[in-house]
Amino acid sequence: MRAGDMREHNTVAVLRAVVHARGGISRAEISTALGLTRSTVSAIVDALLGAGLLTAGTPIAGGTGRPRVPLRPADVVAGLGAEISADRVRVVARSVSGHRLACRDAFADTPALPPAQVVALLADTVDAVRAELPRQTDVVGLTVSVPGRIGRDGRTVVSAPNLGWTDVPLADLLGAHERLAALSPVLANDSDLAARFEAISRPGESFVLIHGETGIGGAIVVDGRILRGETGWAGEIGHINIVPDGAPCGCGRRGCLEAYAGFHTLRRALDLPEGTHLDDLARALASPDARTRELVAEVGEHLGAVIAAVLNVLDLSTVVLSGYFRALAPQLAPSVRAVLRERALRPEAELVQSAGDGRQEADGAAREALEPFWRDVTGWIAARG
Repeated sequence: MRAGDMREHNTVAVLRAVVHARGGISRAEISTALGLTRSTVSAIVDALLGAGLLTAGTPIAGGTGRPRVPLRPADVVAGLGAEISADRVRVVARSVSGHRLACRDAFADTPALPPAQVVALLADTVDAVRAELPRQTDVVGLTVSVPGRIGRDGRTVVSAPNLGWTDVPLADLLGAHERLAALSPVLANDSDLAARFEAISRPGESFVLIHGETGIGGAIVVDGRILRGETGWAGEIGHINIVPDGAPCGCGRRGCLEAYAGFHTLRRALDLPEGTHLDDLARALASPDARTRELVAEVGEHLGAVIAAVLNVLDLSTVVLSGYFRALAPQLAPSVRAVLRERALRPEAELVQSAGDGRQEADGAAREALEPFWRDVTGWIAARG
């Protein structure tokens, strides 16, 4: 490894050690944990302190030797994550240390807006979030979550039925906006981002994630890595057929899971008005009345059929419920498990709620937006110097 690469590797390792430590960590503790010499660690820590990426706490005396000086990450670098859904645009800022620094929702009927107008709304929301950040915060990137399939070029939304989008050059629209271009916007699928966020709390684990948002998405994670398939579209669980020649789906086909358990279907079944937000739907589905319980049980049966098929193919044993399915997990579990006992080769599959609040897309996007920083921490320090 070249000297420059080794320096970058060690700098990232030291910074991550501080980020992951609870209650602070000293230079000596970093040296022991990483197997680096104390002189190497001290030189790196001095550079990180000088760049403002770390702060040094009050020395703590502890017997013989020098007092322990706890090091903690400073929230001076942030990534922005944006989520475009059918009822809102959400923007979140997260720091390198993982803290959520700011969050704003701009509610809108996005399917009724031209894509360029959605981008303008997103830019306004980005400005509102940036206004809440400390002046010294360096925003290093923007990742935009989309509830649909993204082309191989990573720039085009090939299909987002619940937004009414087909072949929308979203990356070009974002990059052409004067207030967004400098952030080098990147597109990502919403379910993939939810899965990446979940994988952080389940390092190295394997699971299937089912995400209820405007539509129903999914992701397959094996040994901590997302399986994408040849085109990057693996995990489109919402478009598995459960009723031959059944109800029409927004994708243009019939009988998909999404046609029976998707947002718009459930909203109509509960007689909720147009413009109902996802949060309102989740609360309505939690109602204890008999009609709602019956609807949730039916949703659980449909989910169970799809989960059984997916687990039989993949030989996995953990299913993570995200989005509005997260809050419904306790109510869905009995009917899902009943179907699994009938159809799954491993009927003991574990059903768990996602680690986040059910809306991890923007947070996952913000984490992704920090990746360029993590790939070149020494470059960022040099630019600041």
